[in-house]
Amino acid sequence: MAEIRPSQLPSSGAVGCFGERLRRMGNAFEAEVRQALEVAVSKAECESNLLREEVHWLQSQLEAERQQNAARLSGCSDLKRKLQEAQQDLQREKEAREYWQAEFNAKEEQYSLLEAKLAALAMIEAEAAEEAKAAACALMPNGGQEASDLGVEDRDLPPVLIEDAEENAPRPAERSEELSQEFEEISMRLAAVPLRDDGSYDRDF
Repeated sequence: MAEIRPSQLPSSGAVGCFGERLRRMGNAFEAEVRQALEVAVSKAECESNLLREEVHWLQSQLEAERQQNAARLSGCSDLKRKLQEAQQDLQREKEAREYWQAEFNAKEEQYSLLEAKLAALAMIEAEAAEEAKAAACALMPNGGQEASDLGVEDRDLPPVLIEDAEENAPRPAERSEELSQEFEEISMRLAAVPLRDDGSYDRDF
């Protein structure tokens, strides 16, 4: 180890100057560090405020979007409900239309059947009236000729013959049976009526 000579040691004045310089450097460094920290803290606070404001803005946007979505969902629910109600109304209207169409077809068929029955009944009654008139004319002393051939109308016939014709006019439901009975009765009555010398029936019988 080298020996330090007294001439090589710094003087007290030099040591004091170095210490002052070191102290000033320390103070300057400390001031710079403090200033840097203050700037960093201020910058961090500013960024934190900006981030906080941005978070608040995003939250408000999310809340507004949530409310809009809730309103849209409510509107969609209302539209869906109205659509279902409209479909149900259409279904009920369709069922009612089909029901009344079936009722109309049934009534129309019944009406057609009634018209056919009435037409048949009218024909049967007309035939029965003609047959009864012919049977009544057969009782007259004219050789079985028609009253129309002789120019004789219903009002010229004897009342008893008109009454017999009206009473013996068959009903449609019992036409065959009543006609058979009527013809048998007329045959028996004709057999009981006496003939004149000229072959005609006696009116006074």
